Amino acid sequence: NRVLQVPLEKFSSEDISFLSDHFKIAAPGEIPDAPDLPVEDGLKWPLGKASGPIEAQAGSSYFVYLPKQLPKGRKHPLLMVLNPHHGNAGTLQRYIAGAERNGWILITSVESANENDGTSVVPAVKHAMGNFPVDPARVYLGGFSGGSSRSFALSKEVKAAGVLACGMGACGAPLDRDLTIYAMAGTHCWNRVNTAASLSEQGSGSKQSFMRYLPGKHEWGGSELMEDGITHLNEVFLSNHRKDHEQ
Repeated sequence: NRVLQVPLEKFSSEDISFLSDHFKIAAPGEIPDAPDLPVEDGLKWPLGKASGPIEAQAGSSYFVYLPKQLPKGRKHPLLMVLNPHHGNAGTLQRYIAGAERNGWILITSVESANENDGTSVVPAVKHAMGNFPVDPARVYLGGFSGGSSRSFALSKEVKAAGVLACGMGACGAPLDRDLTIYAMAGTHCWNRVNTAASLSEQGSGSKQSFMRYLPGKHEWGGSELMEDGITHLNEVFLSNHRKDHEQ
């Protein structure tokens, strides 16, 4: 009546192949197959492609990406991505791998940009929450440069669970102690110091936040980094709310 745990690599190649197929074990770096669950089929917008622009109200519109395997009957995290030069379908591209792996819904504001005050963002978030199966406790903001800074500035207003920051920090915006931050900046980015400072400004709440550097200057992180960021934010929330999200 003993349970023996044996690393998979200790088996023969034939057994590894059999076990991987039988238990649907993904290879390292591979996105595992989604569980065999019914997917959402009653939404106005298709799964697996960016759609839009969708008008939330006058002066506020957004693009949306719904994962290919969006389980039906569940609520899902929502990530609003802010482009410093107006959002479009391409803005979401580098976030799709993370959204697919973790089951997140992505949106990006069309109007929000460095040259305006960002009043278009909150109506778009609220519209998405009312028209897609969004978990209200799992709303996230993120973006690059000015879009990253705006994510921090609006985090309290949308009651964000976390921020996925790239290329700029909070710049003095008041931060909720429970906000989880995944921040990144280039090793030669002129905003690398204020990006990292956002975690120390948060105080004790930064224990579950994370800062990483990427080779380069002031530039947007790639798909692999965004996937890592989304996965980190997802893991922190699920770890802190295990009983409520056992499925």
